[in-house]
Amino acid sequence: MTLYLDTSDLVKVYIDGAGSAEIRDLVSGADAVVTSAITYAEVRATFVRRRLERRMTPAQKKLG
Repeated sequence: MTLYLDTSDLVKVYIDGAGSAEIRDLVSGADAVVTSAITYAEVRATFVRRRLERRMTPAQKKLG
């Protein structure tokens, strides 16, 4: 199965939140995970915002 993730779902793979476990289960069962080209910039912006707000653990900071 090919799984499409938008930005909010892709962030849940790396940062715990509502629905994170379900998204991770879907990703682990997928043959391929795809997203749009702009998602990279949006995810990076989310990580930067969370870092500035001091809402990321040290392990999460390594991702962003």
